[in-house]
Amino acid sequence: MLLQIHWSWVIPTSSSSFEISLFIGNKIGAFKMTLSIDDKQQSTLNVGWWLEVGATHPLRISYFGPFADRSEAESARQEYLEDFEHERAKIVYARAKLCQPRQRVIYENELTIEDLKGSPPTFFEALVMR
Repeated sequence: MLLQIHWSWVIPTSSSSFEISLFIGNKIGAFKMTLSIDDKQQSTLNVGWWLEVGATHPLRISYFGPFADRSEAESARQEYLEDFEHERAKIVYARAKLCQPRQRVIYENELTIEDLKGSPPTFFEALVMR
């Protein structure tokens, strides 16, 4: 069974523009959603498959993506982890995750309770044991 849905919606107004687009692909789990608001400030929401990496030295959560699906994120995993090895960072965890990261890199002093709730217990332990 082949399923492809493409949807786009643009509402122009006198002072701003608003656009929503949605794509659901032919693979199970393929999902992309983009929301843009343009009114002197621009806010973009990207929901998709991201590679989330928790590391130390410095302690941080990094996001790479978005990818079309979970398997694409997993396939890119080793390439991104090699960058951490060159920095001599210790990788606490790496996983493909369907999410909307608030920023690409969240350092220790920027971590919130929500960030820690979504991370594996091993990452919290790395934070506490420093």
